[in-house]
Amino acid sequence: MPDSMVDAPHSAAEVRHRQRDLLRVLLGERPRGPSPLAELARAAGWPMPGSVASVLLDGDGPGSSPLIALPPDVLADLDRPDPCLLVPDRWRGLDETLRGRTAVVGPAVSPVDAASSLGWARRLAEVLRAGLVRATGIVRCADHLSTLVLVQDRALVRILVEDRLAPLLELRSGAQRDALADTLFAWLRAGGSAPACAARLHVHPQTVRYRLRKLTALFGERLADPDLRLELLVALAAQRLLRGEGRSC
Repeated sequence: MPDSMVDAPHSAAEVRHRQRDLLRVLLGERPRGPSPLAELARAAGWPMPGSVASVLLDGDGPGSSPLIALPPDVLADLDRPDPCLLVPDRWRGLDETLRGRTAVVGPAVSPVDAASSLGWARRLAEVLRAGLVRATGIVRCADHLSTLVLVQDRALVRILVEDRLAPLLELRSGAQRDALADTLFAWLRAGGSAPACAARLHVHPQTVRYRLRKLTALFGERLADPDLRLELLVALAAQRLLRGEGRSC
């Protein structure tokens, strides 16, 4: 066979086919042959970056704009049930490419861990659909890591809430319980400042101080413990997520 034929360039359709195969391998599907990842990347003409992020697209529903031309270092498969891209982590053209669309961007990972990036993007998409996080357009997992941590194990989160917030949960009055929980959450986020807490809640500082006395009676001197404060803040944030989940069911 002449040398000129050995290195003959592939057609654009064949390159796209090979890139889709490569993407499916990266996202966890079994390769068709024993070729290692680097060989598959070379065959697809894909310059493998040091880190990548999976991008879960909203599909081609109403209001979705078509994608503009993608550079060769972006892998795409728009025929999947969950259309997605795999982009270099430092690619700056993502916002322009996805203008007018809704998408969830997974965390940056090594190319061999691309499936985990897509998994986290799917998890955040579930959170968005449930209304636990309110965001539109291009939503990045990197901006919602604490929420993803809290929804990772809902059973354990419920145990945390029930244990750390037990003094509040035992109150008979739901209105009082909610008011004290909101005050404690705002006070902890305000660094223990009653005026700043009042500003967050849009109530008078004296109202906050009255509620803080109630909270001190419930939790005692433990409220001065930095470790407990952190756990209370996490538990209260988790409780809010669980409330939202309950409303969405």
